[in-house]
Amino acid sequence: MEFTLKCQKSSSIMEIIITMLNGSSCSLIVQPQQTVGFLKQLIQEKLQIPIERQRLVFVNGQRTDLSDDTKTIGSYGLQSGSRLSLLVTEPVSIQVFLRNEKNQLSTYDITPDETQELVLLHVGPSCF
Repeated sequence: MEFTLKCQKSSSIMEIIITMLNGSSCSLIVQPQQTVGFLKQLIQEKLQIPIERQRLVFVNGQRTDLSDDTKTIGSYGLQSGSRLSLLVTEPVSIQVFLRNEKNQLSTYDITPDETQELVLLHVGPSCF
């Protein structure tokens, strides 16, 4: 599956190739002064992968995580034609321990993106 985001031609634009673990790739046109956060936004728009689940890795003889969303793409040494690996992370679950009025302890696994309403549906309103 190939996606390309087109921009106006300029001497400072570059094509970055994003490769997923399943082997598919996506080409994006960016500028070196744009941030990693901006690149992740483009990936979210094209591939519908939430920004918080994206982990970008640049392999250029050594493995470099693009972990700082405020840094520019150019500061990581990326050039036109650079390939980035996109790793999609699963949300970490949090264990919540609740003790009911009968002093019975129950454990629930929730994810940080769950709302209070979803947690209440999961554990039941009688626990609160």
